Amino acid sequence: MQNDELKELLAKQGHFMAIGVAVLVIVGTYFMAHDAKVEKSLKKIRGDRDKIKSISSRKPELPPEIDSVLALVKGNWEKEFVLTAAPGQEALYPPGQYDFDYEIAPADRWISPPVGLELTIGRESIEVAWEIPEGEPGKNMATIGGYHLIKTWKDGGKNQQKVIVINDEDETSHQDTEVETRLDYSYKIRTFATNVQAKGGKTVDFRGRKIVVSEFTEEKTGQILPQFKIKLLGVANDRSTGKKTAILRLEKWEKGDWRQTSCQIKEGDPIKAEEYNKDLKAKVSFNPGWTLTQVAPKVKKKEPYEKTVRIVKADGSVEVKKVKETRLIMTSGIRYKDDKGKTVTLFSR
Repeated sequence: MQNDELKELLAKQGHFMAIGVAVLVIVGTYFMAHDAKVEKSLKKIRGDRDKIKSISSRKPELPPEIDSVLALVKGNWEKEFVLTAAPGQEALYPPGQYDFDYEIAPADRWISPPVGLELTIGRESIEVAWEIPEGEPGKNMATIGGYHLIKTWKDGGKNQQKVIVINDEDETSHQDTEVETRLDYSYKIRTFATNVQAKGGKTVDFRGRKIVVSEFTEEKTGQILPQFKIKLLGVANDRSTGKKTAILRLEKWEKGDWRQTSCQIKEGDPIKAEEYNKDLKAKVSFNPGWTLTQVAPKVKKKEPYEKTVRIVKADGSVEVKKVKETRLIMTSGIRYKDDKGKTVTLFSR
């Protein structure tokens, strides 16, 4: 009975059951395939993730120059900076070069002469130096425009003068190289200002400009050191002329040192010589402008000397001391006229 019912049921509903089973198989197959595909995708995603983690954890290899820059940057990150005050007003706005006292009228300004005028004598120059005027207490000094240095001397019996203008308050010396031997040079100096209302001086018209000048300082006089030296080495007779001859050593200050030569000069001749100098690589002329007027092979000369004396005192003690005396000696000598016409006597010892 049951079998007949089953058969009848299959006959009536079998095709529906077959369709249902087919659908179930198809659906199951679809879901199984879909799960495999999903698993495969997940596996690929996991692999890509692991690869990204590996790359991100790896340290990049940089060229040396970039590596050094990075090290410098990192070093700056580690430094500690200390804040300081910003620049002040003087840094942003530097003070002006001139200070004006508006409350002091030009007519209330004063001018004074320089102080401390001094001469430094050389062999080829005279240096003149002074100090900036100090002024007097309670008196406001006028702005100094500079100095007038007055130089005077005699040349050939005539008075000579030169005005040296110095247009700088802070320039307080002058090197005078326009000098000659055996001449006296005198110097004095005054201050000048362009404020013609300043007190303590006088208004003058100097080279077409009105200025106020102070009084002059006290005058100072100097003469450069001798340029020539002469020494008598001996005398002799010139057999060819019969004239007496002086054997001389001449020295001349030239280019910072003494240059010397030896020569024989006959009586009545000018004292001069010329010699090639190896250091200068040039000839040096020894011509002081002197003339040999007399040669004396034997002449008496007073010579100072010291002698030791023993003095016995009343108590029997002895005192020893040196006493200065003079004695006559025989030596050779000459006379010559210098460039000023003065007669000079010179001995060999």
